[in-house]
Amino acid sequence: MASKNVKKNVSAAKKKLRAEFKRSRAKLIKSEKEVARFIEKNPGKAITIAAGIGATIAAGIAAAVIKHKKKGR
Repeated sequence: MASKNVKKNVSAAKKKLRAEFKRSRAKLIKSEKEVARFIEKNPGKAITIAAGIGATIAAGIAAAVIKHKKKGR
């Protein structure tokens, strides 16, 4: 009896997961299209945003490397 309940619960969870995956994928595709439109309409802003994100990531990596080197001493 317990194994039937487990199978039923697993089946229901799989169904919910598939539905959520489908919704998430649709949202991602929509967002991707919106970003592409923004880039086409605002190439200067897009480059500035990308540069800012890149600089932030580079600064984070540099800080992590420096911190790691200090711990190694």
